[in-house]
Amino acid sequence: GYYYGLGRDAVESVAREGLATCVHLEIEGVRSLKNTYFKPRYILLVPMNKEKYEGHLRRKGLFSRPEIEEAVSRVDMYIKISQDIPGYFDAVVNTDELDEAFTELSFLVKAYLGLEPPAVDSIQ
Repeated sequence: GYYYGLGRDAVESVAREGLATCVHLEIEGVRSLKNTYFKPRYILLVPMNKEKYEGHLRRKGLFSRPEIEEAVSRVDMYIKISQDIPGYFDAVVNTDELDEAFTELSFLVKAYLGLEPPAVDSIQ
């Protein structure tokens, strides 16, 4: 079966090789994946500054106005889920500063894979 375009066989094949996959999912995909036997880590990458996020999307020139409005409107939903359901996401990374976000995400992935010792305050 597929989970929002993600083939279960592909994920299982990678897991059998002792590797990990990183995928981008909207909340619907997260909910679907949570109802499977997979035991992934969920890292929420979310902008805290919606105006900056909207400007970034507009400057890229890849999205229509309705797509940008939809993306920006979902930010509050993701933050609310994170606040209302502790543990729903294993970690939350603020993406306002992309270099910092990448560094934090890279650290988290390595820590989850056992490649780096986790910092006490970095992982929920």
